[in-house]
Amino acid sequence: MERIVIAERRKSVARIALVEDGRVSEIRYFDLDAAEQGNAVYLSRVKSLQPALDVAFVDIGSGREAFLPLEGQKVKQGDYLIVQGFAAQTNPDKRYRVSRRIGLAGRWLVYQPGKGKISVSGEIREAAVRERLKTLLGGWLEEGEGAILRTAAAAASESEMAVELEALRREWREMEKRAQTEHTPGMLRSYGYEDELIGRFLNKTVQKVLTDDGACYRHLLQAKEEGRLDREAEVCLTGGQDRAPGVLYGVDTAEEKALHRVHWLPCGGYLTVDYCEALTVYDVNSGKANPKGSGEETALKVNLEAAVAAARHLRLCNTGGIVIIDFIDMAQPEHRALLEETLKQTLKEDSSQTKVYGLTRLGLMELTRKRAGLQLRQVKEKSIRTAGQENRARQDEGRKAKNGQDAG
Repeated sequence: MERIVIAERRKSVARIALVEDGRVSEIRYFDLDAAEQGNAVYLSRVKSLQPALDVAFVDIGSGREAFLPLEGQKVKQGDYLIVQGFAAQTNPDKRYRVSRRIGLAGRWLVYQPGKGKISVSGEIREAAVRERLKTLLGGWLEEGEGAILRTAAAAASESEMAVELEALRREWREMEKRAQTEHTPGMLRSYGYEDELIGRFLNKTVQKVLTDDGACYRHLLQAKEEGRLDREAEVCLTGGQDRAPGVLYGVDTAEEKALHRVHWLPCGGYLTVDYCEALTVYDVNSGKANPKGSGEETALKVNLEAAVAAARHLRLCNTGGIVIIDFIDMAQPEHRALLEETLKQTLKEDSSQTKVYGLTRLGLMELTRKRAGLQLRQVKEKSIRTAGQENRARQDEGRKAKNGQDAG
């Protein structure tokens, strides 16, 4: 399978798209205006404590304050702590959340100083491979250290993982030194969309990366030199007379279609999508499906196509949180089991963590998808707000110019 990754920068939003055999299969969005970054590491100072809630409010620099769950840990006002932003900072109305559980992400693994535990990505399913990787890493980790082996680790060589582990360990120790000598809250390790691009999308199965962002292009070239990116992967900087890669590979079109409320299926059925405050709801309908067999068989066919379509739609819109799918009712237990298994198998291709909880008594399929970055509808809302602000600014400038002429 040919896999191409496209990274584009559009004013205040970066977009990463995965194209598989010419079809857009996943899109991620990142807010470049956000003052705080998910996964960034900070030296913080405890400003105040809320013992009843077991939380603290910490200064992370530049006058910014963050919310720190203490989870039973003892700290006092004035303490300096190394903290890390939660990956899912999706609600701009809520205070930035941080944790003392540090995880430094590389290409093959996430180094966790102080964790003392080795975990393996659930996408690595072969027991022998999981055990080999855990044994290998266990021989390298020092007392108190932990790590998460990412999906790409299954294809990594021992030397590649060993080199990355040592690099992340050195980086952490440098942070500790800075924390002991510097007494000014601020960022110790940034985490931009380029890092997400390398860690989540650029494994050995990606043949080409296209970007219109010069800074991202240089970051990727440096990553190749450091071994964090496959040296065989082709990295291209687009621009000038080139067609925008998002247009050339159909990312813009896929994005526009994903915004539609109704999505037709090949069999003639369709599903609708509605967004609520707390969850996303898909409703499956038979529509124009031509029943060539029993009603049960028609329902199964429509439902199976809808399961695949809903899973892809989640990836295109980067939808996170609780998801409910109202499939067409089916009487046969084996059909319901096949539907659930089809949905699970399709979601295995998702780079975000998903969990399918199964069908409820009312026939509703429950699942969750881990939040990461902006959702498509948030991007569009931000674009509309920005356009409105720019339009008002132009109108204000026009009125000022007119008033100046009248005064003259």
